[in-house]
Amino acid sequence: MLTIHCDTIELSDSETEIECSQATFLPSSQRSQVFEISDDEPPTAPLTSSPSAQLLNLSDDDDDMSISSPQKALPRGSVDKGKARAFSGYDLQLDSGYRQTSTCADSDEASSPPKKTRVNTLDVVKQQTKRRGKTVEEKAREKELKDYERDKKKAERARQKQLKDDEKSAQKRAQKAQKELDKAQKQRDKEDKALHRTVNQLLLNKKEALQYMTLILSKSFRKSYPDFARLLHAKLDGHKAGIRDDGPDLLPGYDTVRWQRLVFKEYDTSVRAFKAVKPSYQKYEKFALIRLSIVQLRNLVQKNGLVDLVQDFRQAHGLGRKDHMYIMISGMGKFRTRNAAEWKKLEGALTSLQFQEDVYLACVENEQEAVDRLYNYSGDLGIREDKLISRSYLPFCPDTKVKVGKDPKDTWTKMLSQIHRVTDSGAEGIVEQYPTMRSLLMAYEKNPSDGERLLTESKVNYRIDGQKTIEGRGHDKLGLALSRRVHTILCGTDHLALVVKDK
Repeated sequence: MLTIHCDTIELSDSETEIECSQATFLPSSQRSQVFEISDDEPPTAPLTSSPSAQLLNLSDDDDDMSISSPQKALPRGSVDKGKARAFSGYDLQLDSGYRQTSTCADSDEASSPPKKTRVNTLDVVKQQTKRRGKTVEEKAREKELKDYERDKKKAERARQKQLKDDEKSAQKRAQKAQKELDKAQKQRDKEDKALHRTVNQLLLNKKEALQYMTLILSKSFRKSYPDFARLLHAKLDGHKAGIRDDGPDLLPGYDTVRWQRLVFKEYDTSVRAFKAVKPSYQKYEKFALIRLSIVQLRNLVQKNGLVDLVQDFRQAHGLGRKDHMYIMISGMGKFRTRNAAEWKKLEGALTSLQFQEDVYLACVENEQEAVDRLYNYSGDLGIREDKLISRSYLPFCPDTKVKVGKDPKDTWTKMLSQIHRVTDSGAEGIVEQYPTMRSLLMAYEKNPSDGERLLTESKVNYRIDGQKTIEGRGHDKLGLALSRRVHTILCGTDHLALVVKDK
């Protein structure tokens, strides 16, 4: 078998031309491969290990050539007419064994264009891959770039660390602030609880209540009773009560007294407890007093002006019909002993005034008695609200501590004995009639109209001192007053109802 290396092979349907030039060819390992393929056929990669050479086998018996390529061998005459196909860098093998590279083209087409100068790709690659030396400027610039990148990374690490430190510091500050807030809240809660206990301690001592009261005297007191202010200060200053003698003269020619109370707590009916008032403030009491001398009283009765005076006084001070008003009369005792006939006339006028205008009378003979009366009035006003709360049954009963009895009946007896003025013997009489609370409540339901009188006939065998009662003298029964009181506690709906008010 002869192998011929051909430079150009032109193929056509009628003939085959082979031009060989062995001396000018490069080795097969350095030759490049060029295909010109028609648009109708996709290109295929060569099958051999050397991408720059393919084999064409030609036999000695005929003119056919076999192309050792991954593509199928084209039969004779199968090349499209009018189109040329060039094979550059293919090896042709003849039967004689001579090897030559050939380039083939259809005979119908024009000859292929001049070949470009072939470049040894291996040398080009070696030249490109050959490391050239760096200049001083390039080395300096590369070092500067590396330093910049190193400093940038270092700065980024420092920034991230600073962010983490700041976040930890912020968390610590937030935790510290929260602890301080919690501590302050606990302190406020502690103070609120202490204040709640303080304001809910019932103020029932008149002397202690005087420190929250202020007496306001009209300016006319200085002229009418010059020693009155001195005695009043001596009586009240030791109890820290306030005294003012610059009150307005709303009724010229008449001496008046008003009271103010320092309000530092208010009763909340929804929770049945006092709440602290912040800030505290002064409040006028619905209570006033007008002082008349016996001469002024005689003139008013003779002119029938006593009722008009009371009405004008209330209107000037903004008092209603149900608000308390006192008339203090000076020298009434002496006048009554000296002028009995005229006294009866004055007494009738005063009695009519009491029923008509709901006023209260107070008779004094000297300035000290007047001071003592104002002292008592001030103390009563100071404890008035707490006294009403202490007598209301709903706030009173839950605060009562009842000892557990030996059995349910004994416990029921002890519960009844906690009611104001119900003795142990009275409780035993109720339990004897109604052994359980349920039985008594059912009796109240059956007789709602007569509930207050239900326990009137309950027996009371012993007095509070242990002495046995005398039958037939009215001391052997519970009575209407205590029967009403028990009914109020068990069936009443008014939380401010007084359990000690019998009438």
